[in-house]
Amino acid sequence: MTNLLVKLAGPSYKTTITGCAEALAATFFGLAVCPYELGDVSTVIDPSWKPFFFKAAGICYVISRVLNAIWTKATNVSGNTATGQTVSDSKGEYVVAVPPKNENAE
Repeated sequence: MTNLLVKLAGPSYKTTITGCAEALAATFFGLAVCPYELGDVSTVIDPSWKPFFFKAAGICYVISRVLNAIWTKATNVSGNTATGQTVSDSKGEYVVAVPPKNENAE
């Protein structure tokens, strides 16, 4: 399943999916709070369903925003754990060796 997601959404598929969920939730939230003076835009969601969409979209937006923030990778780190990671800052780039996991450790 992970290989399919990587092919479809790229290597950072988690942030791509949560970013799309954020946009969708924000759209539904916006439609739920539209005043009736806007005309046809405000009636896209049936008035009896607006409170449900307001709550559900708000909750989904917060959850997807938190997950996106957790899964976002630092922009100044590249590489993988097998070869070491390249960390860049204002003084230059450094290759940092990452020790292998000790699976026997408690």
